[in-house]
Amino acid sequence: MSKFAEPKTGYDLPAYEEFKPDRFDYTATPQTGLEAIRDEIRARRESGDASHVNVKIEKGVYRFGGISFDSRDSNVTWYGEPGAVIIGGVMLNKSDFSPVEGEMRERLSEEAKDKVLVTDLKKAGLTADDWGRLNVIGAFNTAGKYDNGRIGLNAEVFCCDRRMRLARWPNEGWDHLWDVLDMGEVSEFPFANYFPDYAQKRNPRGGTYILSRETNKHIKNWKTLDDVWIYGYLRHDWADSSSPIKSLDPATGALCPEYVSHYAVRRDAPFFFYNVFEELDVPGEYYIDRENGLLYLIPTSDDFTIEISVLRRPLIEAKEITGFTLAGVELKCCLADAVVIEGNGNTVRDCFINNVASYAIRINGYDNLVKGNEITGTGTGAVSLAGGDRNTLTPGNNIAEDNYIYDWSQVQQMVGPAFNLQGVGNICRHNEMRHSPHLAILYGGNDHVIEYNLIADCVRVSSDAGAIYSGRDWTAFGCQVNKNVLYDIGQGEFIPNGIYFDDAQSGQTSDGNLLVGVKGFGFLVGGGRSNIITNNVMADNGVCAISYDDRAREGVVNDGWARAEVNSEEGIMWKFLRQVPFRSDVWAKKYPQLAAIRDNFDDFDDPHFPPNPQHVVVDNNIIFTDDDGAFERIYQGVRDYAEKLSNVRKRSSDLKLLFADPENGDWTPVDPQSKGLIEPGLVGRRKKK
Repeated sequence: MSKFAEPKTGYDLPAYEEFKPDRFDYTATPQTGLEAIRDEIRARRESGDASHVNVKIEKGVYRFGGISFDSRDSNVTWYGEPGAVIIGGVMLNKSDFSPVEGEMRERLSEEAKDKVLVTDLKKAGLTADDWGRLNVIGAFNTAGKYDNGRIGLNAEVFCCDRRMRLARWPNEGWDHLWDVLDMGEVSEFPFANYFPDYAQKRNPRGGTYILSRETNKHIKNWKTLDDVWIYGYLRHDWADSSSPIKSLDPATGALCPEYVSHYAVRRDAPFFFYNVFEELDVPGEYYIDRENGLLYLIPTSDDFTIEISVLRRPLIEAKEITGFTLAGVELKCCLADAVVIEGNGNTVRDCFINNVASYAIRINGYDNLVKGNEITGTGTGAVSLAGGDRNTLTPGNNIAEDNYIYDWSQVQQMVGPAFNLQGVGNICRHNEMRHSPHLAILYGGNDHVIEYNLIADCVRVSSDAGAIYSGRDWTAFGCQVNKNVLYDIGQGEFIPNGIYFDDAQSGQTSDGNLLVGVKGFGFLVGGGRSNIITNNVMADNGVCAISYDDRAREGVVNDGWARAEVNSEEGIMWKFLRQVPFRSDVWAKKYPQLAAIRDNFDDFDDPHFPPNPQHVVVDNNIIFTDDDGAFERIYQGVRDYAEKLSNVRKRSSDLKLLFADPENGDWTPVDPQSKGLIEPGLVGRRKKK
C-alpha cells in the first residue's frame, strides 16, 4: 500500500498577506524593542483613545526577557514583517569554540577527541542560574514526591536551528534491563493493583535494577556517575520517566535510581543513560560542565551557529486581554511556553514557532483563534486550547485551524499532543500533523469538534496509545471526531491505535474518517456508553479495524482489570461523574441518555448502570481487509447492550472502486458510498516564510 506524499515546499497560501493591516500606527524595530511601543500605546489609552491600534514589527532579531501584556493592551495587532524574530536565547558562533585539551580530552573516545569543541559560557555573559542544574524529564516522573526533587525545564542547546541532545548511551535505540531486584515503593503492582497510601508517601525507595553484563562492562569506562541519568519506559510503553543514578555496584551491575518508577519496573524495560561526558561522540550531542560553566559539543556542520535558550518565562504573555493579535513573527528559544494568552477574542496567526521547551501556544478563554501557524521542535506539546463552562455547557468556541505542526514533543515524549482541547465546545479543524513519538490530538470535556485534520507518521514509540485520544469519562458527551485522515500510525515494534476512546469514554461520535496503515486498531473503544462510530473507511490496518471491548462491565461483574476504576463509588469514574451536574436541566436536556443512568450496584445488568455499554452504534464502517481476524472485535458485553452493530467488509482489491488511485496515494472519493470523506488536499498548511 503506497503512502501519502510528504508535504511539498513553497506553499503559496494567501492568508498572511491578506491579513496585513491597511495602515500601521506604530513601528517596532530591534532598536526600539517591543516594550517601548507597548508603553506608548498604554499612554495613548490613558488619554482616552481606545481605538484599535496596528503595530508593525520590522525585520530583525528581538532578543529580550519576554514581554507581558494585560487589559491595557487589548485591541492591538502586532504584525511581523518577514524576518521578524523574537528569541529568548543567546547566540554563539564558531569562533567562540576551541578544541578540547587536557584531562577532558583524555576522557573522550579516540574518534571523538578531534570532533568535540568547548566554550566558556561565562564569557557569553551567562551564569549558573542560566544553565542551571539538570532536572527531571518524562511525563510520568516522580521527582515531585521527593523533598529535593529536581523539577523544572532544562537549558537547551540548538545547533543550526535544531535541538541538540545531551550525550547518551546507546546513541540509537535502547538498552534493556537485565533484571529487577527491587521495584521500590511503587504505586501499582501487579497491574491494576494500587497502593492507596502512595499519593501521600514522601521520598519512596527507588529500588534496584540489574544491568546486563555487557552494559556494566561498558559503564566501567566512565570516570564518574555524578549527575548521570537514566530515562526509559520502565513499566508501560506510555509512561516515560527519568532519574539520577543514586548508586551502581560495578561488581554486580546493580543500579539504584534516585527516583522510583511510578508504575513499577519490568524485566527487559527499554532505557538509555544520558548526561555522560564520555558518550559525547556523535554530531548533535552536547554536555555542560555545570560546575565550571563549560559547554562541550560536536556540531552538526563545519560552519555552525549555536543558540542556548535561557529565558525561563514565555516570550509573549497576555492576561485578561481581548482583541489582541500576534501575526507573522518567528518565535524561538525559551524555557517555557512561547505564547500564553488568557482572555477572549484573541488571535495568533501565521507565526513560525520552534525550539521552545514546552508548548508553542497556550490559550485559555473564549472565542480565541490559532490559525495558519507552523510549529516544530517543541519540547512538549504544540497548541493547548481551554475554555467553556462545563456546569452550564457554555462553549468556549476557541478554534485552531490551518496549522502545520511537525516534529514536536522532542523532550517529553509522552502526553505532549499537537493539539490539546479542554473544556466545552472548542474546535480543531483543517490542521496537518506529522512525525511525533506519541499522540497528535488529546481532548477532554464536552462538545469539542475535531474535523478535517491530517495526521501522519505519529505515535512512533508507544503501543497503548492513539493518534486521537480521550478517555476515562462517562460524562464527556457531545464530542465529534469526524472526517479526519490518519495514516502511518505506529513504527517498528510499536503498534498503536488510530482513534482511541479509552477506559469507558462515553458520548463520542466519530463519522466519516479515513484510516490507512494504522499498526494497531483503527478504532479502539474501551467499553464506553453512547458512542456512535459510523461511515468510517479503514484500509491496510494492522491488528484489527475496530475493537470495542466491555472492560468497564467486566471490571464490575467479573473483577476485571478495570475494577479499581468502576467497581465502587470510590472509583475514579464515579468521582468524575459526581464532578459535573449531569442531572441538571441544562445537561439533562442536551444529554438525556447520560441523565438516565443509575448507580444501581444491586443490579449489574441494568442497562442504565454506567459500566454497561448501552446505546452503542457501530454501523456502516467500510473495512478493507483480506484477513478475517482483522475485520472487527466487538465483545459480547457490548453486543448485549448495543443498539446497532453492522459493518461492511470489502477486499483490499476493491479499494480502487471507492478511491481515485489508492495505489499512488490519491484517496479522492469517487463512489457515492464514500461521499463526505475528507480529501487530503483540503488540509491547509503553510511553510516558513
